[in-house]
Amino acid sequence: MASLSQSDFAALLRRAGLDLSETEIDELYKGGFQPFEAMIENVRAGGSRPRASEPAHVFSVNDLA
Repeated sequence: MASLSQSDFAALLRRAGLDLSETEIDELYKGGFQPFEAMIENVRAGGSRPRASEPAHVFSVNDLA
């Protein structure tokens, strides 16, 4: 998966109409987007984690009955 650069991330924020300082953009990119991007890599279809690692795939409501 290609990573989104911080400058491209900032452009998307501005395109969405958000008026943020460079410090706020930096905090959002490093504290929010980069960890989210790493999570996507783990849970996406064909990712590196096995299917059984996702609790939603092994839990059934019927198990509670």
